[in-house]
Amino acid sequence: MNEQDEHQPGWPVWASTPAKRARNVAQQQERNRKIREQQERRGTVCFDFDGTLTEGAEYTPDIGHVDVGGIRRAQAMGYSVAIMTCSPARHVVRALERAGIEAHADQEMVFASWHERRAVLVTQRKVCAVAYFDDRAHQFRYGQDWERAFERAGLSS
Repeated sequence: MNEQDEHQPGWPVWASTPAKRARNVAQQQERNRKIREQQERRGTVCFDFDGTLTEGAEYTPDIGHVDVGGIRRAQAMGYSVAIMTCSPARHVVRALERAGIEAHADQEMVFASWHERRAVLVTQRKVCAVAYFDDRAHQFRYGQDWERAFERAGLSS
């Protein structure tokens, strides 16, 4: 009996040769790896910087203590993290690095999304995210009443 005629019980006929079985196993392992990778990539959580991660709500060149608890929690849960700021991105990166957070400055504002889980993106633009944390945010959805939204925000006439 040659290798092509050989059929192992429990294996489909199309996977009857050792070479075919090895190739099919390798392909299935690669598919499983990609599925695990997709399941691990949960999305991005976005934080405002000044007033959310720092004590002062206004930009100051002397950035003091940065509360990185939310960043660490999001990363531990498998999320990518982006920081939106009006401050110069390189200053924020330095402050995050002093706090032990690896960060990347988006100087050219080219990233509309971020999927790197080890490093935090620091940008001056809004990125796609599953959640936004901001000290001045007021949730509003399409179709809601603008007058009521302004009242809730303390901006009534």
